[in-house]
Amino acid sequence: MMPELIRPIYHPVAFKEESPLGYLFRLSDMNKYKFIHWLFKDNFGALSYTFKNLLHSLIDQPWTGFDECDELSNKISELPGKYLNYTSCRYCPSCLREDGYYRNIWHIKSVVACPRHNVWLVDTCHSCNSRLNFRELAGLHSCSCGADLRLASSIELAEDVRRYFYLLSIEKPASDFHSWPYSICFGMKNWSLEVRISYLHFFASWQPIDLNNFDHRGAFGGLNSMDSAKPYIESLAMSLCGNEQSCFHEFLDKLQHSVESSPDAGDALLRRFYKAFYKVCTHDDFDALRISLQEYLNDNWMYAVNHRNTLFSDQEIKAHNWVSLQTISRQFGIGQSKILHAISSEMVRAHYRSSDKRVQTLVHRQDLIRYFEQEKNYVDFKTTASLLGITRKQLKSLIDAEVLKGKEPEKHYQSWSFSLDDIHELIDTLKEVVPFIEDSRLSLADAIRKISNRIDNPLVRLYDAILNEDVKCFYDSKYVGLSGLLIDEASLMDWYMRETYKEDSSVFTKEQLKMLLKLSSTLIKQLVDKGFLEKSMATGPGNCTYISQEAVIKFQEQYVVLSKLSNATGIESRGLINLLSELNIRSIDAGWPLNQSLFQKVYLRRDLVGVKEVDGAVRTGEDWAYASVGAIPQAQKNTHYEWDAQLNCPF
Repeated sequence: MMPELIRPIYHPVAFKEESPLGYLFRLSDMNKYKFIHWLFKDNFGALSYTFKNLLHSLIDQPWTGFDECDELSNKISELPGKYLNYTSCRYCPSCLREDGYYRNIWHIKSVVACPRHNVWLVDTCHSCNSRLNFRELAGLHSCSCGADLRLASSIELAEDVRRYFYLLSIEKPASDFHSWPYSICFGMKNWSLEVRISYLHFFASWQPIDLNNFDHRGAFGGLNSMDSAKPYIESLAMSLCGNEQSCFHEFLDKLQHSVESSPDAGDALLRRFYKAFYKVCTHDDFDALRISLQEYLNDNWMYAVNHRNTLFSDQEIKAHNWVSLQTISRQFGIGQSKILHAISSEMVRAHYRSSDKRVQTLVHRQDLIRYFEQEKNYVDFKTTASLLGITRKQLKSLIDAEVLKGKEPEKHYQSWSFSLDDIHELIDTLKEVVPFIEDSRLSLADAIRKISNRIDNPLVRLYDAILNEDVKCFYDSKYVGLSGLLIDEASLMDWYMRETYKEDSSVFTKEQLKMLLKLSSTLIKQLVDKGFLEKSMATGPGNCTYISQEAVIKFQEQYVVLSKLSNATGIESRGLINLLSELNIRSIDAGWPLNQSLFQKVYLRRDLVGVKEVDGAVRTGEDWAYASVGAIPQAQKNTHYEWDAQLNCPF
């Protein structure tokens, strides 16, 4: 129990934010008392300097003015002792010089600076360099050595340390301090002073500075003196109050890589912080820091995570960048050899963890995604030659002349690779200066081959059509006989459609479709059995299977057969397969058991729209030219042959 306070001759009312202990020193100085305990009746023992006891003693005496003290003094009096300095004295020389009293907030250990003057507080004598202690002061303004404490100099604060006071929410700086990334984490007005201070002590205790031994047993003592508090708070302010979001990542990086001597010990320290953070910082206001922490871990926590890592949500586990080689190979459907090649070419980061039994390879997920996205735009040497319509030897000459640049293979078993953009640019450059042929012309042999599936005795009937001027034709005198005939393809198509329309049928057998579509009987049978070509309800002799005209047209509108596309574009089938594979476009039987694969590659037409090398043929249906079962006269031409003009596919 505190002894009763005596009212001295001079007893001014306390200032609004005055410290109880500072007020007693001011009374003692004004009344020329040598010791402050002379202010108490029958006080022959040691005086309690605790903030709460002194405050209550002063409140009991209305003449002190503490019965109407500000709310902050009451809040400070309720703080646990571990957050307060009772006897250690720290102060702002400018405030003490201008105001003449000791402020109540200077008792709080986490208050290390003055936001009013933007300077660090002082806790040593500028004359004798001794630590200032209230029990040893000669007076409120005097060190035991006799030096006037008001004459001490002080050091100016950096901007992020000024913002630190916003986190405390005791005194708000005059300028707008709500603009840095993590200010929102401490913006709750209903947080008590004790809660705010506890969070600041938590973050201060994890600062990666030389003074910190990271022994979190007992109360954190890093803020007890200004010598240790300054580096702790400077580091904390840089971590939480910097202008960039990366400031918190920089703190985490130092914690992981700059404190301990070994990587494993650094990882263990980061793990300790991560667990402590999730245990302490449970409030929703910490979401910005929580997200930043997860972003850092995604890139820098080089361990595979799963549901046993209980602090990781399902979403965070899926987003984690470091994944074992086996897992990521399975998830992406990419062979381990391809991934290892990407790692060896230093395009994808990897980390290796050794145990007694094996070495685990961890692969960076985003690196791998970026690598294969980039690789999609590259094709090999053979495919490039096919896309350009030249021989491999001719392609080599383009490389030697630096007309086309590519990636030279690093290993003897690897191939050159070329950017599709560079290939397109080479072709487009030529197209800009070379005029297009408006009328496409076919040799007689090619024309017969195209119409022979549905035109009987094609040479004779084509000969008659030319004589009757139903088909436009030209003659090249360089060639001998009929080989010099050049057939206008547009007029040939019109004539073919008119002739076949007369012979049109509503249903077809598999054997008829083989001839009409120019596909193998094996593929026709597979397409029917798998339901891609729907059977008709009609049946023929011996229960023969029929396919309706409507079903065939539907198949042609929705699917592209590789061999047909190769003929329409002039690109070799193997080159097309490589191109589409690089673009991650797969045939409809991809993933089927090997013994069930289709006899020829078949693709969804919609998947090929937009692929520059084949887009024209895919949109116009040119791949099924001369293999249509729904041919009609020119006057009634089906939209199936007008996709390019309408720029709109029927699907």
